[in-house]
Amino acid sequence: MADMDNRLGATAFAKINIGLRIGPRSSDSYHPIMSLFQSVSLSDHIVLRWWEDGDRGGTSRGGGGGKEGEVVVVGDFDCPPEATTLYKAAMVFLRGLGIGARLRIEVDKGIPAKAGLGGGSADAAALLVLLNKAFSTGLGPGEIAELGLSVGSDVPFFFNGGTALVHGRGELIERLPSSREFGILLIQPSFGVATPWAYGALDSYRAGRRGYADLCQWDARAVEAKKREIVEELEKPLSDWGFVNDFAPLLYREYPAYGRLDLLLRSAGAAFVSISGSGSSIYGLFDNPEKALEAKERLLEAAVGGATGKLLYGMGLHAIKPLETSLRLG
Repeated sequence: MADMDNRLGATAFAKINIGLRIGPRSSDSYHPIMSLFQSVSLSDHIVLRWWEDGDRGGTSRGGGGGKEGEVVVVGDFDCPPEATTLYKAAMVFLRGLGIGARLRIEVDKGIPAKAGLGGGSADAAALLVLLNKAFSTGLGPGEIAELGLSVGSDVPFFFNGGTALVHGRGELIERLPSSREFGILLIQPSFGVATPWAYGALDSYRAGRRGYADLCQWDARAVEAKKREIVEELEKPLSDWGFVNDFAPLLYREYPAYGRLDLLLRSAGAAFVSISGSGSSIYGLFDNPEKALEAKERLLEAAVGGATGKLLYGMGLHAIKPLETSLRLG
């Protein structure tokens, strides 16, 4: 490693959830999930710089193995830099491998926060890959996935991405053949949904309601049955997909805008509509990327005044497509 300014970059891609089943909260406060994760062409760009000579770096300190590391994270975040997954991933790496170095991590954000798109986890995975390369630590897939898991339960998906069946806490990943080349029109509302709030609200929403205990059985046999259902569902036309997001009833009730956005996407030609993750983004799937782009343009034209304009005011519209990877170096 050189003595002066060293630099590596990576593009970290978001994901959408196609269906999301949530099991009951366990004694350790985690909820098992079952979901189809799909990488999409909405991204953050990360630049890692590092020094050994001690004359640069940040002021947020941490160390391990008898050495001390310094980390500074720069970007437009919805929380203090020291609370980001990037900072956490950097410290997990430095402490775990006993590396003393100064890191500067710069992020150009393109993935909205609190949107159910996995931006924080994608960033953490990309940074760990860059750090492994920068310091020539030679971590294998299993070792780097273990580091990622200590940052967040769905970080391991983002080391490869593509199309995958994700279950457990998010750490159990089974890659599937890439989905068809459908188009995606994603709407980012003007509000965000915090994941901890969503899980707590879901528990309260479910309390006293019959039927959820039967729907949320998560023994090995039930998990295998759910996997088969998802794979079979993927073979159907988009308009026949029956994928369910367990957060949807709660979110549609709490935020009436979702019902109107759902109708708007369907009126624009979407064959399937869903919220991603615990929200707040909602998306429609189209037969190809061109149709998704055309739908975006029609909605933007309709948004010039009138009811559509009022509904979409302050919201972001993104015509995107599925990808076979969640990470690109450079």
